[in-house]
Amino acid sequence: MTEESRQEYLKELAKTKRGQMKLKLWNWGGALDLCKRKHEEIRKMNRMLEDAKQLAQEVSIAEEVQKEYSIAFEKIVMEYQQEIRNIQAAIEEVLTKKSNMDKMIARLDTEEQEFLHLRYEKGYGYDYISLKIHMSRAQCFRLNEKALEKLVDMEEEGFLGG
Repeated sequence: MTEESRQEYLKELAKTKRGQMKLKLWNWGGALDLCKRKHEEIRKMNRMLEDAKQLAQEVSIAEEVQKEYSIAFEKIVMEYQQEIRNIQAAIEEVLTKKSNMDKMIARLDTEEQEFLHLRYEKGYGYDYISLKIHMSRAQCFRLNEKALEKLVDMEEEGFLGG
């Protein structure tokens, strides 16, 4: 699937409540991986900041340039720190949404929970899932639809949607 066709598919999904729930489930399934990547991004930014501070201490420059250099350096440091705060806020938001979805999924039948875990967290296809949970592909599709419908209903009722 090309990126263009993937974007078109996602746009179509977002038009229905079921499709929106599917997107939320995909985000739920990839939440921990996303947070891990964001934490790595923060670690890299912190390393870069530390390296830059160390380099600034080691470099000797004329006094007249020192003041301009310090102001520019502090501005860069503040921008990096703000970006780190933004990333941390994004991580918190992702984890909150994941927690809310976890609570909704916990209200489903065990069979539906297992299916959603395999499909949306692990990313397995229907063929593999049907073998894993000893159901036909058709039953898996129906199970997915039933779980989606329950989740949409929970969200409409105001149970921790988002």
